[in-house]
Amino acid sequence: MSDSCGSGDYGPRVTTCCRELPEGHYTVQSVKSPPLQPPSSHRLQRPQAEDDGAAVTEEHASQLWPHSVTREHREHLAKLAKQFTNKAKESLRKVRTNAISEAKKSKASVSEDTIKLIEKQIQQMTDDFSLEIEKQLTAKTKELLG
Repeated sequence: MSDSCGSGDYGPRVTTCCRELPEGHYTVQSVKSPPLQPPSSHRLQRPQAEDDGAAVTEEHASQLWPHSVTREHREHLAKLAKQFTNKAKESLRKVRTNAISEAKKSKASVSEDTIKLIEKQIQQMTDDFSLEIEKQLTAKTKELLG
């Protein structure tokens, strides 16, 4: 007798058994048993609040994340934020380059002054977004490292 359930499989159990019939013939039967339930430690118990059942109390939050985040981990997160900021700026530069290239391609239909004006506007928008990215990095770093 064998079952098809592996570890962590909580679906219906199917047990296959063979019975010997006369003259060397066999028959195979599948017997379906009720699904397994995970151990109670796998179930996340939500606290019951008066206003709604989805609120998480401080006590419950400390049970979910028992350890405080270390300074080293926060420094690592700040470093990752800096890396993401650099990637965002790099992508922004690529967008600026492509936009300026597209503006220059339209020289035949648009005057030189208009192209210069468009390039200046593209550069201004790039500078504004770059400044916003830096502000967000500064705020996140301050939040992480205090």
